[in-house]
Amino acid sequence: MKVWKATCLSLKIEIQQILIMHNEKVDVLIVGAGPAGLSCAKALGDSNLNVLVLEKNKIVGPKVCAGGITGLAPGKELPAGKAVRFHNQHLFVNDRQSLIRLEQPISMIDRRALGDLQTGELKQFDNVRVRTGKRVVKLTREHVVTRDGGRISFRYLVGADGATSVVRRHLGLTTRFYAGIQYILGTVHDRCCWFVRPRRLRTGYAWIFPHTNFTSAGVYFNPKLVTFSKAKKCLVSILDKHNLDYSDARFESAPINCMYYGIKFGNILLAGEAAGLVSAASGEGIPYALTSGEDIGRHILNPWYDFDKICCLLRYKRRQEMILKAMDSLSPLLQEMMFTLFMKLMMNERVRSHIEGAA
Repeated sequence: MKVWKATCLSLKIEIQQILIMHNEKVDVLIVGAGPAGLSCAKALGDSNLNVLVLEKNKIVGPKVCAGGITGLAPGKELPAGKAVRFHNQHLFVNDRQSLIRLEQPISMIDRRALGDLQTGELKQFDNVRVRTGKRVVKLTREHVVTRDGGRISFRYLVGADGATSVVRRHLGLTTRFYAGIQYILGTVHDRCCWFVRPRRLRTGYAWIFPHTNFTSAGVYFNPKLVTFSKAKKCLVSILDKHNLDYSDARFESAPINCMYYGIKFGNILLAGEAAGLVSAASGEGIPYALTSGEDIGRHILNPWYDFDKICCLLRYKRRQEMILKAMDSLSPLLQEMMFTLFMKLMMNERVRSHIEGAA
């Protein structure tokens, strides 16, 4: 009898522990441990708020991404061993090459390295936790449910879970997808290159971006104007022309959400690509993610803060996309002429400085 009572007591304690674990309460729940989610967590670090970041993957960071960070993300210091910086940019309109030297270099960083860097910064904060392997499958205005049955209640929910965001879908927001494909080459190229080929990619472009120990070579394009197979053939032709071996390279592809509706929807906020904060013109997303995450964190701490940095980036995004819309209406021949004119303008130091500082 005593053994039976002890067993029942032990079972009761275990059930209580499971219920506590599966009915957790936090002040801020961040879904997605990408640049936006981790930037938000950092902004909330060392506050009196209990912050939890959930990441669906077991490893923080890896994502289909070229890994370029421009001057749109000022003040983001990247360790020399984690990233490489390029002032010189080699631009090709068809086969015509121009060399442009930027005042603000473009940094290239592997997304896993960026994830490691950001999670390392969070270790100094006792009020911030990151959990991996936690996929959100259901959510309301008060709580989320994870695939393993966990139930987490929150005061604020931050959706930073990328192009196919479950939080965005819950809000009923539509998306506008562009596409990115890339090969990850085992060798390191010696130049940072951009390729414009309007007759094959329309207003899209191809790139060769060297990293510390590999090279990303890919294409960004509008799938409504260019098919996947056509974009891949164009990329292959560029790699062949530049004698880059892709026979053993890893091939990747991903959608890119550029449709922006807003940041705040009651106690739910969207950051980075989940909010559509990606430039449709360039596919650039990391600076938008870092900035929006930080701004959302500042707003949660001080509701009077009105997303000043995001507003600044939105002006830049909208200007770029107005130009993109005008370019999309042109024939490929006129697009070539406009891209050639742009390259010539970028050779002028005053014009270049204006464009770099446009944000």
